[in-house]
Amino acid sequence: MANLARPGGNITGITFMAPELGGKRLELLKQAVPRMTRVGILSHPGDPSEATVKSVLEQTEAAARALGVQLLRLEAQGPNDFDWVFAAMSRERVGGLILIPSAMFVDERRRILNVVVKDRLPAMFYFREFVEAGGLMSYGPNFRELWRRAATYVDRS
Repeated sequence: MANLARPGGNITGITFMAPELGGKRLELLKQAVPRMTRVGILSHPGDPSEATVKSVLEQTEAAARALGVQLLRLEAQGPNDFDWVFAAMSRERVGGLILIPSAMFVDERRRILNVVVKDRLPAMFYFREFVEAGGLMSYGPNFRELWRRAATYVDRS
């Protein structure tokens, strides 16, 4: 089966989206919060990488079924949607949060983290920068390493 680890053909380049990590993120969050039964999963519709976002959601949903976790899918078109999104998570009594990769979420990470920390909501992020800013945990690429590897491709040309 072809995947990023074993592409099954010639491949050149780097990526940071890695849709197959969606299920692993949920699995790790569930290990950190074993009694968690409901998880909010926040995406940014219309993101330029919408096909990848769809794949991340599919991978996370498959993991949720296997782990016996119910997902509450939420969307934020922009930062103005955060208030109702977090209110919905509170109302639905979610026990954790997973963010789907989005540049908007990176730009708004301080605001997101303020709510997550205030509400004591365990959250899984996709970039370590969220954890460095106060988030609980992340599982994803190391950007410093990606940029170093990208430089080797640039150097080849």
